[in-house]
Amino acid sequence: MLPLGPAQIPALVKEARALEAAGKLEQARAKYANVLTIDGRMAPALFQMAQIDFKLKRYDSATGLLDRALKLKPGEQALWGLYARALEQLNDRARTAAFLKRAKAAPLPPKFVVAMQDALTGNRARTRVDLGKAPPDQVQRAVRMMEGGDPAGALKVIAALRRAHPEVALLADIEANAQAALGNTAGADAAFRDVVRLAPDYAEGLANYGAFLQRTGRSAEAVPFLERAVALLPKLTRAWVALGAARVGANLPPAQAEEALRRALSLDAAHPGALLELAQLQLQEHQAVQSAETARAAIRAGADADRARLCLARALAEAGDETAALAELDSLLADSPGFGPAFSARAGILQTLGRFDDARADFRTALEIMPKNGETYRLYLLAEKIAADDPLVPQMQALFDDDSVTDFSRANIGFALAKTMEDTKQYDRVFTYLRPANELVRQLYPYDVVERRNRVDAIKAAFAGRDLTARTVSGASDFAPIFVTGLPRSGTTLVEQILASHSRVTGGGELGYLPHELEKVLHDADLSFRDIATVPDDDIARAGRIAAERMLALHPGADIVTDKSVQSYLSIGPIRLALPNARIVVVRRDPRDNLLSIYRNMFAPGRHLYSYDRKDLAAYYHLFEEIIAFWRQEVPGWFHEIAYEDLIADPEGQSRALIKACGLDWEDACLNFHENKRRVDTLSVHQVRQPIYKSSLKAWERYGSEVDELLDALGGDYARKD
Repeated sequence: MLPLGPAQIPALVKEARALEAAGKLEQARAKYANVLTIDGRMAPALFQMAQIDFKLKRYDSATGLLDRALKLKPGEQALWGLYARALEQLNDRARTAAFLKRAKAAPLPPKFVVAMQDALTGNRARTRVDLGKAPPDQVQRAVRMMEGGDPAGALKVIAALRRAHPEVALLADIEANAQAALGNTAGADAAFRDVVRLAPDYAEGLANYGAFLQRTGRSAEAVPFLERAVALLPKLTRAWVALGAARVGANLPPAQAEEALRRALSLDAAHPGALLELAQLQLQEHQAVQSAETARAAIRAGADADRARLCLARALAEAGDETAALAELDSLLADSPGFGPAFSARAGILQTLGRFDDARADFRTALEIMPKNGETYRLYLLAEKIAADDPLVPQMQALFDDDSVTDFSRANIGFALAKTMEDTKQYDRVFTYLRPANELVRQLYPYDVVERRNRVDAIKAAFAGRDLTARTVSGASDFAPIFVTGLPRSGTTLVEQILASHSRVTGGGELGYLPHELEKVLHDADLSFRDIATVPDDDIARAGRIAAERMLALHPGADIVTDKSVQSYLSIGPIRLALPNARIVVVRRDPRDNLLSIYRNMFAPGRHLYSYDRKDLAAYYHLFEEIIAFWRQEVPGWFHEIAYEDLIADPEGQSRALIKACGLDWEDACLNFHENKRRVDTLSVHQVRQPIYKSSLKAWERYGSEVDELLDALGGDYARKD
């Protein structure tokens, strides 16, 4: 490798920026560090490293880098601004006072220094806005019109003012909000961009633009504007709320979204919007009990009643109280009979309970109210087979070609149409809709399978050769759940249903409590895996006890509870350390059928992002095989493997072996799993209510050349032979 030299700086910077844009912050930081080894006076590289440290919450490191940069560029406002934001997080009064003293002596505009001082000392509650020569009475008139619900009138007033005073950011902001209220998205976006151009430090304008972007489905774009707004004006509660919602929409780590919402609630403990967003985030993270409590608080605080009650109902259902959930939805629909999402939610719960006729009626009503909501079509057809001449088919086809339909809805409709073609045996038309639907989701939620490669490598490095079978964790709970895991669409729901038909077993569904708790103790601050030999028994045992308490709280009085969280196979070793009496079942399926089934389905936003690209699916499958082989070698006998095809071919023999492997006595009810009336919240909601059938075997053969890319990516014996 050639030694680094000045000629390599542009390439290194380009590589660093690409890595940073891809979210690979540590790798980007290393590239910038390489630049500094060549030229230690590169202030831009110091600044970029400081920004990365700030994002990673390494505020002390960020300020150290900024100290170096300010010696080189003492008048660079961006350096001072980032320094101020880092000090705000550190909350060190002495350092803040010293910083402000330095800033006042630096070659900086007085207004900029005052703004930093106000932000750091908490004195500023609003941005100081310069109206220029615009008449205040006319501006106030437009504001009053907006507040009075007359955006059209406000727009007329503002249009004249903006022609006369095009340099005033506040006027552009009022116009943008009026355009947004009137549904003119393009006009609002253009006016908001004027706000940012005219006044890049106008916090309320940045917050308004960020909230607009978040509401219109452009959450990833919204985040930087909202982060800038709260940095300028830390007490701007609504900006923190919008930031929390935008981070969820941008598929950023849930902890980041929660942090923003908690900041909002620290400013206003009864903020209805913050409470509602937090309740929805908790529901997304399977914190059903907490979500229900927060939703009730949001209702008391005066949040949007329909949305808050809908969230409460969904949380109740997630917590296993379907009766209360349905009662809440019945009450909500009595008060708001035109609220389509409530019909869809009630239909979804009825589906999970096997009440398909009742669900059908609610879904049809929801579609009448929300004819362009693609998700409703897809969810309806999960458990419904419609005929080729059903009026819904041309309706969906027209929507699929309608440019006014959002990409998210269009993707959902594509999956619904693909299933319709499948159900009506028009196999040559399935990929007509399936391919573009997957491509749309892929664009909405980009994914790099290298992340999975790195994760598997990190797990293997942390656990290889540690002789886990000889380790006994003191203080571990004696709780004995059954973990059913494997790739999605591999048969995990069927296996869980067989187990849950046993008199001692309660089906828990996808809980994921223990893997989530283990993440907290197995990761270092930089999210790399700790060597398991260095993790104290107390930490591992505590994770097991917390998970056990949460599972039993969800199913009080249960003897044995199943957890069907598919990602559990990554944590087979630590799961058995934390709960040594647990049983683990790994379900496997022919990857041609398994991966095609994944590709044919759309998952919850932000989940299973590898599933929308056939090459990524194959790579992901190989990583699954690799980690299972790793655990098979490291912890032999710690889990039971069952092949879906074997279960279909020999239901009784395989079911008996399964029940025995889980330490249970055989019961004939396990063969009648389809008669179990428990709630099943899964894409297999209809199939699991049916006796075992063989039509899902070798389904990949129906699609001819459409599966060639997948088969070639799988390679080996799976590739097409010429």
